[in-house]
Amino acid sequence: QAIEQEISVWSWTTDDSEPLLRQKLSFSDYYHVVKFNPSSKNQLVTTGAKSISYWNWDDLRLEHYIGVVSKTDLGNFSGRFVSTIFLPSTENCITATSDGYVVVWENKNDVPSKKSSNTFSTMKIATKVLRLVECGITSLIATSNDYLAIACDDGAVRFYDYFLRLEAWFEDLSVGSITSLTFSVQQCPFAPGEGGAPGLKFWVPDFLVGTADAFVVGVESSLFEEVRKEDRRGTLLMQGMAEEVAAVACHPSLPLVAVTCSNSILHIWNYDIKLLMILREFNGAMKSDEKRSSHTRSRTMLKSKCLSFDSTGSALVIGFASGVVKVLRTESLEDVSTFSSTTDAILDIKFSPSGMYFACFDSGHHVLIFKRVQDEGVNARKGEDSLMFQFIGRAASHKAPIVGIAYGMKDIIETLVSVSEDKHCVEYDLKACSISAGVVAVKTVCSDGNPHASHRLDIFAKPTALMWYPRTDFDVEDRFLVANDEFKLKEYNIDSK
Repeated sequence: QAIEQEISVWSWTTDDSEPLLRQKLSFSDYYHVVKFNPSSKNQLVTTGAKSISYWNWDDLRLEHYIGVVSKTDLGNFSGRFVSTIFLPSTENCITATSDGYVVVWENKNDVPSKKSSNTFSTMKIATKVLRLVECGITSLIATSNDYLAIACDDGAVRFYDYFLRLEAWFEDLSVGSITSLTFSVQQCPFAPGEGGAPGLKFWVPDFLVGTADAFVVGVESSLFEEVRKEDRRGTLLMQGMAEEVAAVACHPSLPLVAVTCSNSILHIWNYDIKLLMILREFNGAMKSDEKRSSHTRSRTMLKSKCLSFDSTGSALVIGFASGVVKVLRTESLEDVSTFSSTTDAILDIKFSPSGMYFACFDSGHHVLIFKRVQDEGVNARKGEDSLMFQFIGRAASHKAPIVGIAYGMKDIIETLVSVSEDKHCVEYDLKACSISAGVVAVKTVCSDGNPHASHRLDIFAKPTALMWYPRTDFDVEDRFLVANDEFKLKEYNIDSK
């Protein structure tokens, strides 16, 4: 099936709002890379997963032909095409594949094109295929001093001359699969004939690599001569987020934001100065060379779902898909306590206004309550606030997924409310909750004359979110707000529901 695409050539140094050339394409392959020939601005090459097209726009008219690779003539190779580049000062091109092969293209004269109305005076023909590395190639660049740089899935950057002879390798960066590679602009420090060219003492401009694990690492060519493995790893310039963000929480008093990703890497950033303050990887102890079954690995790996600071910001609580809840010291992200009180995923965590309690709910429709207890250790002797919490209990409060929990003040007493898709709300008596009594719900007399802990909020509308209504000086009652799937906000009295 043909894929509709468009190629445009722009004069980027002018203020023109339209391209110089634009042509619609209809190919069976999606072209994901476009490269200019550095020796001739009128030549382009586009790379798709299965095909390569060469372009010329000499007369302000785009003409192209599709390069042909014959496995019968050149031998078998595998993988999708990653990128194609022109080799400067030569007539050749190089195409890399995701399985470590490279295809060499050379000019052949007077070969008529079957894919274009124009006949090119010369055409690129695949003349050689070879397995350059035993892993996938992710990027290739021709440097300013005639090296071919190749970035690989195994985390290495390797340098070749244009005859594909290995000149240098950087295999100890230890930053994971490399996804991008770029070079700075520098003058060679060596005199002509001494270094900085293939066959001489190795030197290339400083370069940066970006990785699939969201690292950006700076590398100097002089690291190639270092003896110790630890000295050949480059300089970590930035660590970003490798996977989607799972949860965000702001510090209550400092310009700090905690961000956790689905791979359970926790970042704390100072958003005033845009600086990563501290980072923790909860699955860091799981090494890639450990021989584990997939069942054991899936059971052991932590996947973060939610997090919250306490009222002072000294403690950070994070919940995981396995039901694990960890209380961390904010300044160091060290564990204070770890709880495994459920096997269902923790979906949200809320602290009470005083910070004495925190509660969470899981995917099994349970509400879990924790209470701060006195720390008898070193911190207590220092006069610091206790970061120790005790698990009070777990209650199967609802028959459908819980959409929210909220703490609030009922007169001068802290209270907790949960709301579920079952259209019911439950209020919890925090003072009555204890390890011996468990989680205690507040029972009030309903319209049938009997006391109930669960109260129906609506007949038809399904609740979707919950928040406590902030009380003002003019309020005479305590309330909470519920959003529903009818796009309405409803306000409820905490006493009568």
